[in-house]
Amino acid sequence: MNYLEIIGKNLVHEIRVQDYIDWAVLKLEQGFETESIIALVSLMLEVFPEIDIAEQYFTQSIDELGLLFPNDKKAIYAYLHFYCDEVILGKIEPEKAVHVLSEICENINLNFNQKFNNVYHPIMAIWYYFEEDLYLMSIDEYAIFNTGLNQWNIDDYILKVVHQFQYILSMNLPPDFMTVSLQVGNVEWDMRDYEGRVQYLKNTNQNLIFNP
Repeated sequence: MNYLEIIGKNLVHEIRVQDYIDWAVLKLEQGFETESIIALVSLMLEVFPEIDIAEQYFTQSIDELGLLFPNDKKAIYAYLHFYCDEVILGKIEPEKAVHVLSEICENINLNFNQKFNNVYHPIMAIWYYFEEDLYLMSIDEYAIFNTGLNQWNIDDYILKVVHQFQYILSMNLPPDFMTVSLQVGNVEWDMRDYEGRVQYLKNTNQNLIFNP
């Protein structure tokens, strides 16, 4: 992870000391031998390195490298893109990814006014509905919100939605995206599902990475 992704993860997900150490090792390999980076790398020699000390060295390293601290939105979106990449590359199981993304987006939503102003986007709600569909299917029910989802295509379907979610985040769509999309083309199905989002992007002449 780069430093933006680490900061974003620290805001919305569980941060690990190893994330800081891995970043410092990479920077050292790239020739950045600052005092704080060396100190951060040295933490790997400790049996139980302290997260507070690692975070302090990390912050000092950013200053020493002359890097700019991002706002919350930039950092969190960087981490979400990184996490989606990990899922697409097969490093994270698709169903686990749905649960984690749902938790992250719920955290962002709950802290929308107090902490993460202008970070939450309604498109993030798709993960709550997707998690509900996975639960329904686990008790032999049909998916309600993702109409194309079935017992035989779960992983592939999740990967498509992860890919599309990542793409939509990068498009900087307006906050009323989900509401406006309901009014486009008299689409009958729930616009929270994957096919509905693709249909909306087609009708607004957006460039799609793929088709379902």
